[in-house]
Order: sequence, then structure tokens, then C-alpha cells
Amino acid sequence: ARVLDDASVLGLTFTTEGIRALTPTDVDLDGALESLRRKEIFTIESDPRSPERGQLRFLQALLRTVAYDTLSRRDRQSRHLAAAEFLAGEPGSVAMAAVISEHYLDAVAAMPEAAEAAAAKSEATRLLEQAAEHARSVGATHAAMTLYSRVLGLEPSDDTFIRVTLRRTDLATYLYDKEGSAREQVARAIDIARRAGRENDVLELRCRIATLAVRTGDDVQTWQSELLEVMEACLGRPDRVGTLVQTVRTLCLCAQATGNPEFARDVTQRALDDVERYGDDGD
Repeated sequence: ARVLDDASVLGLTFTTEGIRALTPTDVDLDGALESLRRKEIFTIESDPRSPERGQLRFLQALLRTVAYDTLSRRDRQSRHLAAAEFLAGEPGSVAMAAVISEHYLDAVAAMPEAAEAAAAKSEATRLLEQAAEHARSVGATHAAMTLYSRVLGLEPSDDTFIRVTLRRTDLATYLYDKEGSAREQVARAIDIARRAGRENDVLELRCRIATLAVRTGDDVQTWQSELLEVMEACLGRPDRVGTLVQTVRTLCLCAQATGNPEFARDVTQRALDDVERYGDDGD
């Protein structure tokens, strides 16, 4: 029964090493696994096309659900934390960050009032952001968007909320994503940054949401005024040159949309001294 309970925490498929990390050393694990295979509770994944080939698997998902549901909240928490610790020590754990984070979140869900819950939630947040960064780096843009959204849903620290909001908004702009949650998140991030006196972050967030709006077909004149305010606040400030560059790029898109090349030339010339002085060659 102990081995069956441990396996239910790991999921429908699991490795012998994984279940060994959860099972007490005084349990005859090999004998228990063999017995459960004979009883057709577990089987070995044999599909050559499956990345889980060779791993153990519950023969029926219902068996796993029943075993998991019989665990006490404390047992669920302790086993999920043990599973997360085991997976974090495995080779390739970076690629498994999202899976590890789920174990931490399941531990929190089991006993949200427990002393371990805050640390588990913090680690889950860190791992989800790590997974999002990995997905973005390999071009899995939609997956990265989903993972960033999960981070924001966990009520992270102010620093994390602002950082992740900026990155998610960039991806929304890249995907021409018009859904409203990005704007709501940016509005909240701006409030957080303003309360903390982080004016550089406020300007960058204003620039990013305006860029998303312009690229997805919003009223250009409204956002052009917003962008001009951001530009004015960035001129003469070396620490804001990156925001200045992005702002001018988007203002040039506004000029293109309104058929006003003179406006594009004007804002570019006004910014160029700062960009040449403080920016890089790409800028």
C-alpha cells in the first residue's frame, strides 16, 4: 500500500528511481513493484514512440486517482515535497522546471496553512518563470505565454510581477495577441511600480502596452499621445535609452499608420542624439 500511495503522487508514469526517493528504505521496493505488476496495477511503458518507454505506469488512471485520494493532506504534502526535491537533483532538471513546480504547488494545495507552504510557493514561482524563460529561448512562444501567466497568477513579489509582465507583454506583441489580460496585468504592474517610486519601470510598462495596442490595431492617435509623453520623460536620461528606442520605434509605426513621414522624422531626430550617445550600435 505504501508503494502504491507513493506512486500515485508521481503521476500516471514514474521511474523506479523516483519512487525509491519517496519510499522508506525498510520497504522491499523491488518486491512490491513486482507484486503490483503481477496484479496488473502497474505495467511497463513499452511503446517505442513514447519518451516514457521503460518507465512504470498505472494500468488504469482510476487506480492512481483512488490511491491519491486516500492520502491524508499531510502525506500528500510531504510526498510532493520529496518528489520535487528528487526531480530537482536529477540531470536535466532545468527542462523539468514546470513539472517540479507542479509538485510544489500540489504541496501548497494540500496544506496551504502549513509552515512549508510559503517556501514551496516561492520555489514554484521561481521554477515556473525559469520554465517560461526556457520555452521562450527555444521558440515555444505560446507555452512561454502560458507559463508567464501562471507566474502572475501566483501573486509573486513586486519585482517578479513587473519583470514577468514586461516579458509577457513582449510576447503578446510578437503574437499580435489582442486579449485583454495583458493590459490588465500592465495596469496593475504600473500601479505597483508607481507605489514603489520606480519611474523607469512605469515608463517602460507604458511603452510596452502602447506598442502592443498599436500593433494590434487600436486607435493610433490615443496611443501616440501616450508614447510622446513617455518619450519626453526619457530624453536626456542615459538610464532610459532602451525605453526611448522602443518608444520611437512605435511612434514611427504610428506615423506609418497615419501617413505622416514628417512626424516620424521629427521624433527620430529628437531622439537620435541620446541614442547615439547612450545606446548601442543596434539602437
